[in-house]
Amino acid sequence: MKNKKIYVHIDGDAFFVSCEVARRPELLGKAVVVGEERGIVTALSYEAKRRGVVRGDPIFKIKKEYPDIVIIQSHFELYEMYSQKLYGILTEYTSEVEVYSVDECFMSFDVKYFKNKNVEKFFSDLKARVKIETGITYSFGVSYTKVTAKLASKHNKPDGLCLILDRDTLDIIYNSKDISEIWGIGPRTTAALRSMCVNTVADLMSISDTNINRVFGKTIMDIYNELRWENRLNIASDSKQLKSMQATRSFENISADRAYVYGELTRNIEQVSSRLKGSDLYTDELMIFIDQYNGRGERSTTHYMSVKLGAHTRSVIDMLR
Repeated sequence: MKNKKIYVHIDGDAFFVSCEVARRPELLGKAVVVGEERGIVTALSYEAKRRGVVRGDPIFKIKKEYPDIVIIQSHFELYEMYSQKLYGILTEYTSEVEVYSVDECFMSFDVKYFKNKNVEKFFSDLKARVKIETGITYSFGVSYTKVTAKLASKHNKPDGLCLILDRDTLDIIYNSKDISEIWGIGPRTTAALRSMCVNTVADLMSISDTNINRVFGKTIMDIYNELRWENRLNIASDSKQLKSMQATRSFENISADRAYVYGELTRNIEQVSSRLKGSDLYTDELMIFIDQYNGRGERSTTHYMSVKLGAHTRSVIDMLR
């Protein structure tokens, strides 16, 4: 394969908490959770993770079991401000920047851009600049497709830089990564793959493309091809022609708890709002669809709801209201 593009995934480390700490330096090094107004933990610091807290935990539980943990409300406009800072820096280097969510961006370059450059040093310097100018750490993943770049950004978190640009590194990563870590493969597909004794990315790549296409169809086939360094997903930097945007990240767990479901929906709304801002777009309508499961854990119904917002907006606060 002749690689024509290099893709980069930039992922904020504990982003909401990092923004709060940048605003309030006295919180640095402390166990912090965000989400007081929702009643569940929506973001948490690495220090809180080490204490055993997980996203989705009820706030009342944190107050009872971890009285020393700092609990704060979400400040969406603050997070957007830092997201725009990052976007401003990245667009100095290339016009091919995609705001995927408030804490994530993709960017791409023609391979020839690096003809006389050291690729690792270039991204190391860019990462250092982002850290200095935003006060927040991001993990960078660099590879030949969006899917492999996103896999790379997870490898050395937090504050990591991982380049997957040669076959030896590719093999090491694929043998060490669980299939659940692949972008675009949700819980149901993960369960189906495990039933086929596919547990790592390397296991997935050992299956023939004919079988992948027959069992899973085009969406997973595109991911499979991206893992083979065959580009299928381009940077959505010119979004002026878009009629809609979607944020369809699966919930981490099936739940009947209203606060948990609201928290997960809010996360998707935050993502699509950030993408609207990155593309300088507004919307006056929000459509929500949510899957319902039966007692056996099988999907039974998909519910749709369309909400007219009353005015064109891209504000998380307006959409949540």
